[in-house]
Amino acid sequence: MTNYDALRSCELFLFDMDGTLYLGDDVYDGAIALMNDFPALGKKYIYLTNNSSRAGEDYIARLRRLGFPCERENVFTSGMATGMYLNQNHPGASVYLAGTRAFYRELKSYGVSLVNDELGHTGAAAADVVVQGFDTELVYEKLERA
Repeated sequence: MTNYDALRSCELFLFDMDGTLYLGDDVYDGAIALMNDFPALGKKYIYLTNNSSRAGEDYIARLRRLGFPCERENVFTSGMATGMYLNQNHPGASVYLAGTRAFYRELKSYGVSLVNDELGHTGAAAADVVVQGFDTELVYEKLERA
């Protein structure tokens, strides 16, 4: 089997976004065409990111704005992975999040029981789990609470 045969036999392709398909608002040559070719070839694809500062819906809007084909099932973020992990490994746990408002909304969409509001404010004396994400809205209070 050649390398091309192995590639042709793949059913699902995973792509990091920033720095792989685009950099900032500059799309790499051929990236959009590549993504448009997958459905015609009967292939599936998922855009991945380890940046928890934005929610999946934010990435869908960004990808579409840049010209990429994108539906909900094509995006998987670290925030989504965190929501799934918490539900599987700490069901019902009270969680303090030191992260962005978008990350907060992402975890809420997974039914995670957050003890703080979107800005990190809480009256809770304790939480079972603390989650720290890349936080472009970081303030000292979040660190103190965590």
